[in-house]
Amino acid sequence: MSRSRQPRSLNGRIILYVALLCVAIGAMFALRRCNSELYPAARIGQSEGDTLDVAIIYSPMSYYLYDDTIGGFNYDMLRLYAKGQQRPIRFWPVVSLDDALQRLNDRDFDLLASLPIDQEFKVKYAYTSDLFLDRQVLIQRRDSRGMLTVKSSLDLAGETLHIEKDSPIEFRIHNLEREIGDTIHIERHPELSSEYLFLKVASGELRYAVVNERVARPLLEHYPEVSIETPVSFTQFQAWVLHPQDTAMLHNLNTWIDSIKQTPVYEQILMRYN
Repeated sequence: MSRSRQPRSLNGRIILYVALLCVAIGAMFALRRCNSELYPAARIGQSEGDTLDVAIIYSPMSYYLYDDTIGGFNYDMLRLYAKGQQRPIRFWPVVSLDDALQRLNDRDFDLLASLPIDQEFKVKYAYTSDLFLDRQVLIQRRDSRGMLTVKSSLDLAGETLHIEKDSPIEFRIHNLEREIGDTIHIERHPELSSEYLFLKVASGELRYAVVNERVARPLLEHYPEVSIETPVSFTQFQAWVLHPQDTAMLHNLNTWIDSIKQTPVYEQILMRYN
């Protein structure tokens, strides 16, 4: 029995490691392609003129590359905005949220697309009007019987959750600690994206991770042994993030967002990625 299971286990790990490698290669290829079509090589976030430098989260909802097609809700919306403003735009796909936020602070990027609206994060950054809804969910593997170890937030007492470094998710976990009256340990990963965290749970390297549901749900088709059934947060509004001093640009973006949300175009883009 044990001999017959070992090859399947090994093959499963190989497939997952290949998937992890593909995510990394895809992000690098997307970055190279996105920046080489219309622009010469440049330091990240240092485009010339009035080019809008956008750090964009690499995920199925935000930005993705499939075959020869680039898509994503944030990608389509920002291109539409830039076209209306008659302003060139340059996308920089993000693998490390920690690095993207630091570059936003350093003014290398004009905005980051996108993050959940969080009251504590608002102290550091400016949020645009909300664009769509999402929530954070727990990523965990089912046991051999298909059962879940964590069925509710109460089961998280004493457990370790893996998240992206500097993610607003951390504030939610601290609130969750107060709600359940117990400690929840946090491991922050500056070098891993949400997709990586999902795949590392799927491979068994990590036990639990917390990511946005819109990132995790498309991956379930390939990893049915993984569960995202346990929510960690309520449904939250998602928005683009700017440097807190960019008030003029924030006003311009909010005016545009509030206007386009009243049109069929917005609904069409939202439905395309729902």
